[in-house]
Amino acid sequence: MPELPHLRIARPTSNLARAAKMYAEGLGLERVGGFEDKDFDGVMLGHKDGAYHLELTQEHGGDAIPSPSPEDLMVFYVPDPKAWLQRCGAMEAAGFKEVEAHNGYWAERGRTFADPDGFRVVIQRDTWPSSGKVEVGESASAASPTPEHSVHAFADDALGTSDATELAHRLRQGELSREEVLEATIARARKVDPKLDAIIEASFSVPVRGGPNSDHAFFAGVPTFIKDMNHVVGMHTRYGSAALHATPPARHNDAVVQEFLDMGMVVMGKSTMPEFGFTCSTEFPTGGQGVEPGGAQAPTRNPWNLGRSVGGSSGGAAALVAAGVVTIAHTADGGGSTRIPAACAGLVGLKATRGRLPHGPMLERQPVEIAIDGVVTRSVRDTARFYAELERSFRHPRLPAIGWVEHASKKRLRIGAFSVSPNGAQIDAATQSTFDATIRLLESLGHRVEPLQDPTHPRMVEDFCNLWSMSGFGVARMGHQMLDPSFDASRLSKFTLGLARDFNKKIHKAPGFLIRLRRSHRAYSEIFRRFDLVVTPTLTHLPPEIGELSMDLEFEELFPKVIRWAGFTPWGNATGGPSISLPMGHDEATNLPVGMCFWADHGQERGLLEIAYELEEAQPWPKITA
Repeated sequence: MPELPHLRIARPTSNLARAAKMYAEGLGLERVGGFEDKDFDGVMLGHKDGAYHLELTQEHGGDAIPSPSPEDLMVFYVPDPKAWLQRCGAMEAAGFKEVEAHNGYWAERGRTFADPDGFRVVIQRDTWPSSGKVEVGESASAASPTPEHSVHAFADDALGTSDATELAHRLRQGELSREEVLEATIARARKVDPKLDAIIEASFSVPVRGGPNSDHAFFAGVPTFIKDMNHVVGMHTRYGSAALHATPPARHNDAVVQEFLDMGMVVMGKSTMPEFGFTCSTEFPTGGQGVEPGGAQAPTRNPWNLGRSVGGSSGGAAALVAAGVVTIAHTADGGGSTRIPAACAGLVGLKATRGRLPHGPMLERQPVEIAIDGVVTRSVRDTARFYAELERSFRHPRLPAIGWVEHASKKRLRIGAFSVSPNGAQIDAATQSTFDATIRLLESLGHRVEPLQDPTHPRMVEDFCNLWSMSGFGVARMGHQMLDPSFDASRLSKFTLGLARDFNKKIHKAPGFLIRLRRSHRAYSEIFRRFDLVVTPTLTHLPPEIGELSMDLEFEELFPKVIRWAGFTPWGNATGGPSISLPMGHDEATNLPVGMCFWADHGQERGLLEIAYELEEAQPWPKITA
């Protein structure tokens, strides 16, 4: 057969100029031609007299949206190690995002990058055939993780491995300057966020600080990020939604943001969240309708395993803390949105008792007060210190004080345990193993652990789902009045619109489920007449692969998946009770943390922090740097 004289590789794009620049810089190609047509334009990249050229095209009007599959890829073999590293660096510098390989073969000996339209380029370290151990067809997740599957920013810099408490101490003692800390934070963010996509808006050049009194507060100079649902002066509040892409910068700080600033924290930007926090994976619709003007928003990835979800809705906050960019970050929990990402990212995530923190504007409008702000941290003492400092300025009159919790209690506890999800979903093997090991650890420490039948109301899951749909209905119908005049309902995701449709069919049920949810706190408290605490898994299974909970899925497919995964956490939101997720296990096969959730009666966060201290000391959390 005669040789083919030349190969033409064609790729459609939604932004021709951007794609041409990225491919030229990333692959070291030259512009060798171009054309304009009545229907579409094109740019040809390659090398003069080369054996192939890449042809990028864009239809006029942008009506055609590229929809590649994970196997729509080009592979370049670069066997020289130095040249391979340089080419991978050029791809990142050009704006390509590293993604998990769809096929284990490419993961074994190379790195896979995606352009903004989702087309993939593999930079491979070997020439074909490879002698790698992963066979063609074997999934990357089945192989043992390599350093390329995870990312962190920990380094020998001003931040080191300090938690927020230690960092604050070093700043007060003058061991570090605030400028050093901010510079290190910015450098870390720039290093890892291109892979994590956890920052939706940065304020690096002009960080947001509190007033003069905040200079003497406990966390003075400690950097943080605020979830994209609270107003910060000079920054946008988009709630993770393209419907608010045109919202103007905020003119005031929300009450909870002001609390962070009054504690001395320095706001470095906004962290990502899925649209209005309605799902528990921080992913976004594709196809050009991005949270920010100008394109689609990439999913936020888990720093432990970049192919997996970091949970949500406070996914950006968890990714930044777990990866070492900051030591503490703002969250909000309306169905598990603090505890779920904490479990996915190996962090401490406390959902406080209803009313413990002041509300932002969105949470003030809840028909049932299910959501509450909070933080994720890498240490129990950081979470404990946050709530101790909060009580200096804000204290709910009907809740007992938490106070400053410094260590475990000597009291041995009676703990109820159940692992059957209220929604009927079975927990996976890694979660069951961690649950069993946690019970053994508690018993070895002298606590009495007893089986507990599912204590939730038989209609709790149904009622909570109806409230969930009601929230989507409210946003879709009244976003213009509730959020901002710039609200554009035509840009809402399939999921939010699906929630609205779902509630429209059930609107007659609202009086009943609202009454039951408002009364559920009483039955919850009854459990703690018998037990001091309760322990459950945080989630029913390990964090799913990116795309499994994609916002591009139809509502009827995505909603059941979300409900099954977040099997336990909504119980605390429905009842208003406090609970804390702790990183009690680690799945070696996927390099992912496993969280367990501890529950207490209303106002008893102190007991949760005390057991957390004890478990942290008895079984220190796994480290991403290990």
